[in-house]
Amino acid sequence: MLKTGTRLADRYEIVKTLGGGGMAVVYQARDHVLDRWVAIKVMNESLRNNNEFIRRFIREAKAAGSLSHPNVVNIFDIGREGSTYYMVMEFVDGISLDAFMESKGMIEPSEAINIAMQVCDGLSHAHQHGIIHRDVKAQNIMRSVDGRYKVTDFGISFFSNMSTSLTQTGTVMGSAHYFSPEQASGGKVTFASDLYSVGVLLFLLVTGRFPFDADNSVSIAVKHLQEPAPDPRKFNPKIPVALSQLILKAMEKQPEKRFQTANEMKEALLAVQSQLKGVATQEQDLTQTGHSPLPSRHITHRRQEKKDGKRFLYIGFAVVSGLLLVLIPTWFIFYFSDGKEEPKQPTQPAIIQKPKKDPPPPPETPPPTQTKTDLEGDHPWWKEYPKEEYMENEFFKDFQVSGQDGEYEVTIKVGKFPESTFYYNIYVVDSFSSRLILNGRGVTVKHDESSDYTTKTFRVSIPEQLLPATGLVKIEIYRKGKDQPKIHPTDNILQQWGEPPDDKENEEDD
Repeated sequence: MLKTGTRLADRYEIVKTLGGGGMAVVYQARDHVLDRWVAIKVMNESLRNNNEFIRRFIREAKAAGSLSHPNVVNIFDIGREGSTYYMVMEFVDGISLDAFMESKGMIEPSEAINIAMQVCDGLSHAHQHGIIHRDVKAQNIMRSVDGRYKVTDFGISFFSNMSTSLTQTGTVMGSAHYFSPEQASGGKVTFASDLYSVGVLLFLLVTGRFPFDADNSVSIAVKHLQEPAPDPRKFNPKIPVALSQLILKAMEKQPEKRFQTANEMKEALLAVQSQLKGVATQEQDLTQTGHSPLPSRHITHRRQEKKDGKRFLYIGFAVVSGLLLVLIPTWFIFYFSDGKEEPKQPTQPAIIQKPKKDPPPPPETPPPTQTKTDLEGDHPWWKEYPKEEYMENEFFKDFQVSGQDGEYEVTIKVGKFPESTFYYNIYVVDSFSSRLILNGRGVTVKHDESSDYTTKTFRVSIPEQLLPATGLVKIEIYRKGKDQPKIHPTDNILQQWGEPPDDKENEEDD
C-alpha cells in the first residue's frame, strides 16, 4: 500500500485509496504537471515476480491506451518505479455500476436501456480497434455523477488467440456469471462474446438477479453452456416483451444467432426505447382526457336547443338585411331621375395591376462544415509543436531522427557532463490529450574526452496501438540532477500524422 503523499515519477501525488482487489490497488492522485485528478492503479506487491500478471498489467495499459472515447475510461500513462508497476487513468468522479445497483436495487427498463446503449458505444469503439474486452460486468463499468457510464478494466482483453478456459496459470479469465458459452468451454471468443455479457448485464439490471446462479463458478459455467436463458419477464412481468426478446437474442448459445456488432445491438435498444416512449405518450394522453368527463345527455340536449334558437334568429336577421339592401338603392335611383331611366353604359371593372415583384434570390448555400467524427476530440494538438528555443541546448544539439510508425533511430550530439546516462520521455499528442507513454528511459553514453561533444545513436520503440491517427509523437531528452528530476530538457518531434486545420495554424498568433 502506498502512503498518502507518495509521489510517482515526481509527478503523481497519492491522495487516498479508492479500492482494490487481488491484482491491484487503485488510488486517487493529483497530477502536478497537468494540474488534474487522476486514478492510479498500482500492482500488488505480491505479484511483482509473477510474469503472467505483469504481462496482463502491461497488456491492459496498451489495450486501453489505444482507446479514446467518452464511454471508456482512458489510460494516460504507464510506468515503473523499482519493482512497482503503475498505470495512470482518467479519474471518474462516481461509483461502479455494481455499487449503484446495490444502493438503488432493480433498475427501470428505460434506464437500463440507456445504460446498455452507453456500454455498447464504449464496446463498439474497442471492437473497432480489434479489442475484445472479455470481462464485461457491472463492476467494470463506472457511473459518473452526471450519469455517464464508462467501460474500464481491459486486463484480460487481447487474449483472443489464447485459450479462454476457466483457469489459466491459476487466474480466472473472466467472471462466471457473465460468461458466454464459448468462454466457458474454451472456444473462440469474438465480439459477440462481449455482447452476450451485455445481455447478462441487462438481465441483471431489470430483474435484480443473474440468469444463471450456483454455488461455484464451474456450475455456473455449465449452466451457460447447457441451459436455455430464462425469460426475464418470469422474474419481472413489467419488462416490455420487446426488451425481453432483445435480452434473449443477446444470450443465444450460438454466437452467430446473437447481435454481431455493438452498433447493431444499440440500434435494437433504440427501437425498444422508442416503443416505450410511444406507450408512455399514449398513457399520458388517456390520463389527460379522463380529467374532462363528457357532458350528460340532458345537458347536451339543452345546448342543442340553444344552438337551434340562435340559428333561426341569425337567418331572420340575414333575410331582413338583404331586403333593405335591395330596396334602398332602388328608391334612391327613382328619386333623383324623376322616374326616367338613363341608358346604362356597359362598364368593365377596373383592372389594377400590381407591380411585379422580382423573384426572391435563391437562398445562399452555406459552406460545407466539417463534422466531427466519433474519433475526434477538441484538444488542439498542433499547439504542442516544439518551440525552437527548446529543440537544443548546450548539452543536447543537432537532433536527427529516422524511421516511422513506432520504430525510430535517434542521433544527437551530447555535451560533457558528470553523469554517464541521460534520459528521455515520449509523449503522444492527439485531438484528445497529451499523454506520457514512455517515462524516464535511460541512455548510456561514453563521453569522448577528445571532443566537446559525443555523437550518440539510440533506438526508440513505441507500440503501434499507442500511435495517434492524427497528431504528434514527441521526445523529451534531459539530464537528471541531484535535487531535480529533470534538468536541461529538449523537445523534438519523432513523427507527425496529418496537418492542423487551415483556420487553426495561426491561431496562437492572432
